[in-house]
Amino acid sequence: MRHVLLCALLATVPVAAIAASDKPVFGPLPAWVRPVPLPATPPADDAPLRILLTDQQVAIEPTRQTVYATTTILIQTPQGLAAGNISLP
Repeated sequence: MRHVLLCALLATVPVAAIAASDKPVFGPLPAWVRPVPLPATPPADDAPLRILLTDQQVAIEPTRQTVYATTTILIQTPQGLAAGNISLP
C-alpha cells in the first residue's frame, strides 16, 4: 500500500512543477479553500515568536494542482521581529 501511495505522489510532482507560476498569487480565497479559525492564543512566554497556525490545502484537478498555504505568527519580542530580516552577502 505504501508503494502505491508513493507512486501516486511521485506521479503528481511533474504536473506541479509544470503548472507552477513564477510569482505567488495573492487575492481573495478560492471557493475550495476551507477557512481555518485561529486557535485560542495561549499565554505569552519568553519565546521571541510563536507560530499560531500553519495551514496548507491542495486542490487536485485533472490538469493542475493549486496550493493554498497560510501561516500566522505572533511576534512577542523585538528579537522575534529581527528574526524576519534576511541579509545576503
